[in-house]
Amino acid sequence: MTLRRSPGLFAGVFLTSLSVLVMEVALTRVFSVSLWYQFGFMIISTALLGFGASGAWLAVRRDALTGDLYGKLARNAFLFSISILLTFAVMVRLPLDPLKPLLPETTNTTAATVEMVFLLLVYYTLIVIPFLFAGLTIGTALSAWAREIGTLYFADLVGAGLGCLVAVAAMYMLPGQGVVVLASVGAALAALTFSLQRLARRQEAAGREYRAESNVQGEDPVAASRPWRLAVAMGLYTVALLVVALPLADRLYDLYIPASKPLHMAQDKAVFPDLTLEYTGWTPFSRIDVMSQPGMKGQAWGLSGAYNGPLPEQKFITIDAAAMTAINAWNGSRDELAWVNALPSSLVYQIKDKPNVLIIGPGGGVDVLAPWYNGAARVTAAEINPRIVEIMRNQYRAYSGGLYSDLPNVDVHVAEGRNFVSRSKDLYDVIQFSQVDTWAAASAGAYSLTENYLYTKDAFIDYLNHLSPNGMLAIGRWYFEPPGQALRLVIIGAAALQEIGVTDPSQHFVVVRAGDTATMIMKKSPFTADEIAALRAITDPLYFTMLYAPDMLASGETNNPFVDFFEAVDKKAFYAGYPLD
Repeated sequence: MTLRRSPGLFAGVFLTSLSVLVMEVALTRVFSVSLWYQFGFMIISTALLGFGASGAWLAVRRDALTGDLYGKLARNAFLFSISILLTFAVMVRLPLDPLKPLLPETTNTTAATVEMVFLLLVYYTLIVIPFLFAGLTIGTALSAWAREIGTLYFADLVGAGLGCLVAVAAMYMLPGQGVVVLASVGAALAALTFSLQRLARRQEAAGREYRAESNVQGEDPVAASRPWRLAVAMGLYTVALLVVALPLADRLYDLYIPASKPLHMAQDKAVFPDLTLEYTGWTPFSRIDVMSQPGMKGQAWGLSGAYNGPLPEQKFITIDAAAMTAINAWNGSRDELAWVNALPSSLVYQIKDKPNVLIIGPGGGVDVLAPWYNGAARVTAAEINPRIVEIMRNQYRAYSGGLYSDLPNVDVHVAEGRNFVSRSKDLYDVIQFSQVDTWAAASAGAYSLTENYLYTKDAFIDYLNHLSPNGMLAIGRWYFEPPGQALRLVIIGAAALQEIGVTDPSQHFVVVRAGDTATMIMKKSPFTADEIAALRAITDPLYFTMLYAPDMLASGETNNPFVDFFEAVDKKAFYAGYPLD
């Protein structure tokens, strides 16, 4: 039997494939917020499982490829659409917290683990369902019109490619939940397209060819005599999605935020009754929220306990409900910023006179305040998240003292830091970035599966090539015992220095601990005795700990991994003997 192709067939396959990819991309974003980012990976495996299950169904049920094929395509596409809405409604209400067994308030870790595994299995099952119906739609078309598989597959691939672009563009205009609903709208349009094609075929003057194609034996006589009903129903359903579900998506699908994420505080009114969520915005790579509470202040990574002066009120930005950065209340007066010199991120500016500074990932702006307060000649900042820059320049311009818009020597760019450095033609006296990911992620190993290209040897070489002859690279990271991240920075930096011809990298580093943070300062030229003495004069009154300075090599200090690293002749043996990999 030869089945006649039609434009509606290709359009329906195109729309179905587009919707599949829109849903996949949207769910990776949503899961990064409502769970943790690693669970975005489950979308790929469940999509494959759903499509595989649909292929098995079509292989077993050969009658799926006979009868009213356009009606079946419309039905499957409709089930794809409605299953997105229904399964997503259940998922956003499931109280799944992947880190619940590790939370301090969890008393029964076994029960918490069992609950977590059960809810995770429910998640997997729910995600598979829409992909099953999407697979049935595309699989039916490819199987029934096998002679046209090249053209159909072309429509499928074009739809998938455009689906990725649509998802990215939509994330700037819609919340993540809205993009999921948009995928449902696309599937509904596919169902409408198939049903219109079915109606058009029924209305053809020569009905013999259609009856031969669709083999209508045993078909419902009412559906056969009134084919317009399906098209009208699909049209009304699509309009309802566009008019009701899409505009109200963020309210219909209010995301559950697990207790392991800081944004959960804004939902827990019993514990934080005065904490309010002021702003929410999405981009293709993050959700941004701003929360505040009257009198909230004093949250700054590494703030010295020796400081007892006034601190500014703060609002907090969370990124994907987890990583936090503060917006500090400021009226533009330099006198209000004395507190920034109690932070480890200010150390380098206190020993550099009027430096030209590049900040990577300034977030809410504390890393911009430190050089500005200390008289930097120019501060350039590269922030990857456009929403953060937008709200700092608009919604929180007055609150932050116009930090990102009104200071003549501060220039903020929306750019990925490593790429910005590579493209820059300027030389900087200081390049700095501090704590660019969340404490929760660091302590739980939540970012262990993702690459960060700010911390590679090639990136460090880029930084060195964009430093002035006596320029400094300052990087803040978390500190644990035994030192992992801080020592790793030194090892990467030493390799980069050797790559550009430095024979003794040990003279180019200072590492300072401040509470749970460590700041590595790497100098393009060797540190002088005066610079080391100046740093000690600053850090000692602040109760910061000098973990490493070049003069420690001559002091015979023991049980110091940084000293041991530089003194080790066989670096491979040092790595093999170190307690961390």
